[in-house]
Amino acid sequence: MKSTYSVTEAQAHLPRIIRSTSIVGIAKHRKVAGFYVPRERFEALLETMELLANPSAMKTLKLAKAGKLKYRRLAAVEPELDL
Repeated sequence: MKSTYSVTEAQAHLPRIIRSTSIVGIAKHRKVAGFYVPRERFEALLETMELLANPSAMKTLKLAKAGKLKYRRLAAVEPELDL
């Protein structure tokens, strides 16, 4: 499947584009004017953006990447969880 369609091509191939699992560009006058992003990919992007905006999550990720994160058994922290 092509990665970029003109507006006219996109209209003609809309069912195929919607079934696509990859991001597809929509061009107007040979310049990309927008994108079709599959739902699963869009939700993953939103989740990533939310994590990147969370200072606590970013601190935890940095500690894990540096190998400085302390892990505990789930049974040990279950009483602390607010479930």
